[in-house]
Amino acid sequence: KLVREAAAESFVLLKNENNLLPLEKGTKLGLYGAGAVKTVKGGTGSGDVNERDSVSIYQGLSNAGFEITSKDWLSGYQKTYEKSREDWKQSIKSVKENMNVVMAYFATPYHLPAGDPIPDCAKEDGADTAIFVLSRIAGEGTDRRDEELDYYLSKDERAMLDQLSACYKHIILLLNAGGIVDLAFLEEYPKIESVVNVLQPGQEG
Repeated sequence: KLVREAAAESFVLLKNENNLLPLEKGTKLGLYGAGAVKTVKGGTGSGDVNERDSVSIYQGLSNAGFEITSKDWLSGYQKTYEKSREDWKQSIKSVKENMNVVMAYFATPYHLPAGDPIPDCAKEDGADTAIFVLSRIAGEGTDRRDEELDYYLSKDERAMLDQLSACYKHIILLLNAGGIVDLAFLEEYPKIESVVNVLQPGQEG
């Protein structure tokens, strides 16, 4: 209970135009982004923990009584993630021939896949608000980089925000990252009315 309270107190509201937040319980929401399903809970290397259970943003919103309209996309992302993790493990094994497993792990950083494009049917899902979770993995052996998929948005993420802007009246951006992210793109997306930095919120985030 205390850890959950600490996580909530650590969230930082960076933007809230038109008092979009807080949302009423039961609000229909389109939920997208890598961190919606695979929320980055902590750092890499010695900052990571193989826990028995962890509450994702998707689970947390569902538990709180919100109606998630993008369940098909979220289910598809889970499959995309599992395949990307398996491919990543295989790449470590191929690197491992020339170094020990720890150094192979550090030499082969993992990046969360963006997921499938936002479907056109999102326009008709009954929700006028979308949440996009922008996630970045950071920690020991995973230094931040001045490039796409790290400090900057990737092309796939931009395409998703373009589609969300076409499908929804309001967008909430959740930053799920262990370090700074360039937010200059907010000027290009006026429908992003609220931004919340949830950091790496741990198991109960």
